Amino acid sequence: MDEHLVACVNVDPSQLKEFLGVSLPSHPSKSLCTALIFGDGYRDFASFGALKGFSRKLLPNPSNPFLAVTRTHADRIDEVYAIRNYLSHYSAKAKRSLHGMYQAKYQMKNFLEPGQFLLAYNALRLWRYFDAFEGASAKMKAWC
Repeated sequence: MDEHLVACVNVDPSQLKEFLGVSLPSHPSKSLCTALIFGDGYRDFASFGALKGFSRKLLPNPSNPFLAVTRTHADRIDEVYAIRNYLSHYSAKAKRSLHGMYQAKYQMKNFLEPGQFLLAYNALRLWRYFDAFEGASAKMKAWC
């Protein structure tokens, strides 16, 4: 997703110029776009909605492919965020959040470790997650 954001700012930096209050060339290099957007660190988005909101600060609506991502794809990507967060931290809070997602989306009463969850039902969930990212990416590529 980061690559899409950088590529689109490279094509239309008008909103980024306004957001940062700086002048930029009409097509800044991808390395300059990356530096301006992400600095020297990593941006951690808690959800696809947070990423989409950030993209609205940097891209005008006609140049913002994040707006093309369907709710279904965004919801599945958010599920992956919950799994990733648990695997990154193994905290009680991350586990509660993941278990809450399991309960809300899959009516699961018991917690499963992500590997078990993803591989259940012949890895159907895993493939649905791949499809969500692939579908979102295809929508975004078609936009730019």
